[in-house]
Amino acid sequence: MCEKFGWLIFNKETLRFADYYAFGYTDGVDNNDNTPAVTVGKCTRF
Repeated sequence: MCEKFGWLIFNKETLRFADYYAFGYTDGVDNNDNTPAVTVGKCTRF
């Protein structure tokens, strides 16, 4: 099972996506256990 916190935006016409995970930075804890991330890409057909 996969748990997802954040946002995933997907465009079916262009097959582009953006995945945002914004938690962790604003909680004030300075470690690498909960690092914010942004991932973007484009899907390809098999």
